[in-house]
Amino acid sequence: MKSNKLDRKLASMPLPELNNQKRNEMYHLLEKENSKEISSRRKGDVKRSVIGVFAAAAALGLFLLLSVTAIKDTQIQQKQGEITQQTDLNESFKINGETFYGIKNKFAIRKMNGSNDPEFPAGSRGGHYVTYFWGEKDALIGKKYKMIATHEVTGESAQLYEWEIASNMNPLINADAQSGAKFGFDKEGRYRIDVTVSQQKFASFTVHAELVKESPKQQ
Repeated sequence: MKSNKLDRKLASMPLPELNNQKRNEMYHLLEKENSKEISSRRKGDVKRSVIGVFAAAAALGLFLLLSVTAIKDTQIQQKQGEITQQTDLNESFKINGETFYGIKNKFAIRKMNGSNDPEFPAGSRGGHYVTYFWGEKDALIGKKYKMIATHEVTGESAQLYEWEIASNMNPLINADAQSGAKFGFDKEGRYRIDVTVSQQKFASFTVHAELVKESPKQQ
């Protein structure tokens, strides 16, 4: 009973009032704690943002690296395919069913002997060729033409032939002029052939010279 009376008496008593100094101290204390909490949250947000930026940059860098690598691999494969195709084939075209080499409607060359040998033999044997020209007859007939061969690997150049151009005597070929040639290649491989007329560039094309193996002599 005494305890209940004491509780009621204490409850009826007014709460102690805080003076201004205490009130201000408590206010500043609460404000300081609130500022610390806000600052901590901001630091966490900034840290997460920085980590996110670095992660995105790393992912982008990896993507670009893989893309560049894939492009380079594709380019290398394409170049290898082009080289293989060029090595296997000479620049050729058909005239009346016959195969010629050179530049169509500009310059054509065809071997006339040694049907069992390659079109452009390398080694001890050469070939006899007929050549045809398309262009202004006055700028061709009576002028000298020259063929220079440059090996695409070694870079070595050599003159194959030089001769005078004449009128076209073959009614089956609608060329404007005609001549001939006789030459062979020292080494096998791919060559760029540069044709000049009166020392002026006329045509350029590529051929592949194949090594002719000599048959062993019978004793």
